[in-house]
Amino acid sequence: MLLTADLTAVPVLVLGEPAAARRALRRCAAAGAEVRPVAAPEQLRPADVAGAGLAVVVGDGRARWRKALDDAGARIPVVHEAAAREGGRVTLVGGGPGAEDLLTVRAVQALQDADVVLVDRLAPAGAVAAAAPGAEVIPVGKTPGHHPVPQEQIQDLIVAHALAGKSVVRLKGGDPYVFGRGGEELAACAAHGIPVDVVPGITSAVSVLGAAGIPVTFREVSRMFTVASGHVPFSEAELEHFAGLGAAGGTLVVLMGVGTLPTWFPGWCAPGPTPPRPWPWSSAGSPTGSAPRSPRCATRSRTRRGRAAAPPPSSSWARSCAWRPPSATRSSRRSPRMAEPAPLTGRVVGVTAHRRAEDQIAALERRGARVIHAPALKVEPVDQDGPLAAASRALFEARPDLVLITTGYGLRRWHDAAVAQGFDAELLICLHEAAVYVRGPKGRGAVRALGLEDAGMSADETTAGLVDLVLAEHGGDLTGRTVGLQLHGIADVAQRRRLTDAGARVLTVTPYRWAPADDDGQVPVLIREAAAGRMDAITFTAAPAVDALFSTAEELGLHEQLLAAFRQGMLAATVGPVTAAPLEAMGLEPLVPERFRMGAMLKQLVDALS
Repeated sequence: MLLTADLTAVPVLVLGEPAAARRALRRCAAAGAEVRPVAAPEQLRPADVAGAGLAVVVGDGRARWRKALDDAGARIPVVHEAAAREGGRVTLVGGGPGAEDLLTVRAVQALQDADVVLVDRLAPAGAVAAAAPGAEVIPVGKTPGHHPVPQEQIQDLIVAHALAGKSVVRLKGGDPYVFGRGGEELAACAAHGIPVDVVPGITSAVSVLGAAGIPVTFREVSRMFTVASGHVPFSEAELEHFAGLGAAGGTLVVLMGVGTLPTWFPGWCAPGPTPPRPWPWSSAGSPTGSAPRSPRCATRSRTRRGRAAAPPPSSSWARSCAWRPPSATRSSRRSPRMAEPAPLTGRVVGVTAHRRAEDQIAALERRGARVIHAPALKVEPVDQDGPLAAASRALFEARPDLVLITTGYGLRRWHDAAVAQGFDAELLICLHEAAVYVRGPKGRGAVRALGLEDAGMSADETTAGLVDLVLAEHGGDLTGRTVGLQLHGIADVAQRRRLTDAGARVLTVTPYRWAPADDDGQVPVLIREAAAGRMDAITFTAAPAVDALFSTAEELGLHEQLLAAFRQGMLAATVGPVTAAPLEAMGLEPLVPERFRMGAMLKQLVDALS
């Protein structure tokens, strides 16, 4: 819960024995908190809790700590964390492509639990300072031809610190087991009986290609790929194997091959006529340290003797390119794909989402679009110790027969608030005893994440469909039954009325609500651009955002012009029928994907615009 919390200048009590609480102490410190550690309940004093904004109880003894907090007059949220593991152990962590925001949650947790971190040159070193501010950091990075800390010495350091009882993290770029020598380090630890955990990372063999828009596999084109180290020149047998891979339609990825490029590229092809193929390459000095440069493409060609001529290191054989999906014919699949415009080049798209807007914007910009981000509304948590807590306790006391979960985010937000307020056990009991119905797969996933199973899911992922399911399974009669309804930001009066008309007593819980989000004044900009005919499409991921956009247009005196822009060809892309409903009510024909997901919405929009 505290992985991404901003606790800058917040006094936080960390309650638990120091060794067990070290991970919580570092996590809070990394979040900017003013940390106040207390080892035992009997040591807690009123001065410790004065001004505190949060308490973190580590390990067991919740009841004792709760009583100590009450006795000290503390009325603050309390969260619980597992105790840090005891004894020396090692975690091999893959740092992935190098961007700190692509580090996995498990990787961050391992760093927060670390006493010692041995870090590679290509690993996301900034994450170490943020997640493990109290750990001893040992740089052991290598550069081509220069290994200041030999591998054997790295392994000796890992073993020595672990045998001293410390939690050791070996942080690498990419994945520990893809040319990362993680297997050697695992064997060294195993020889001394040291337990080892492995946290996988994303290897550059696929992440660099992905960042450049090049899929390593593609249906009916490449059904396999091989990753090879070009650190030393390939043998003739290896080159012949690679030529066979290419003839079979496979993809070859060569890592660390720039230095040996002149020795292996000329011998790439086996004798015989083969159509030219694209060869993207990147000469970035650090493939995981930053965003990769634009790939370059070389076309494989043969001399009359059946061997490829050595390509000169110039633009005569390599030039900037963007990968494009090959066509279905075999002959064209083998043709090189040079620079072509992205499918949305020259298009202008408005994005009205607040939550996950960055994902949309990045996807659209990768395809060439210019994006105007005008968040119409944002998801805002309801005061967890006010209306949400009161509504939750009223529901628990009523012991509902059915609980309807309309969004996965809503359930997660509800549970987080319950943990912070100390009624998470009551929430889990309530959901366990009731028949829980979910609106869609995300709600189902959130239910299962709590260790529970749902009783059913609506067929069309709408609240109306959810109520249809419940009424059908109970013969349309809910007389005498209590139904808990988790709302998703808006009071769905029509569906609630359907439940009460069937005889149910309905109690609602609203973990979040919609609120204005246009802090930078971009919504009027978007509306004026659309009304002037300078927009190609606007995306919507929530029905309230549609209402908010048109309400603002009416305030600006541009409501009719905005409607006219849609009627004259500007596209409205929606994430599903619920979002599309207010647009359809105005006589518009929005795009609605078959699968109600953001990715499906964007794919449909790209197809329509390109």
